Amino acid sequence: MAGAVARVMAGEGANIFLAGRNIASLQQVREEIIRNGGKARVAEVNTMDKNSVDTHMSSVAAAGSVDISFNLTGIYNVQNIDLVDMSLNDFAQPVHETMITQFLTATAAARVMPAIWA
Repeated sequence: MAGAVARVMAGEGANIFLAGRNIASLQQVREEIIRNGGKARVAEVNTMDKNSVDTHMSSVAAAGSVDISFNLTGIYNVQNIDLVDMSLNDFAQPVHETMITQFLTATAAARVMPAIWA
């Protein structure tokens, strides 16, 4: 899903900075974007680690303006089990991790985005 969003945004002229733990899959998306005339870079980033996210966002900002931040981080979750058989931790952990990654990436992006609302 995130790759599809990146491809569409690249097709509209955005410079794409793909980040995540799985470099191989990111490279595939990057190569497709470049084949289609777009611009894309890849970086390994742990979106559960504030330093990793902040360092990456600083490098993106150094390359130009950060106008959009899109986070579709994949989170491990328990599959193929009835809700009534699931533990509270199995249910809550993906929600908790999603909120952490969303918070860390959104706040890192907001610190480097142009203050257009000021």
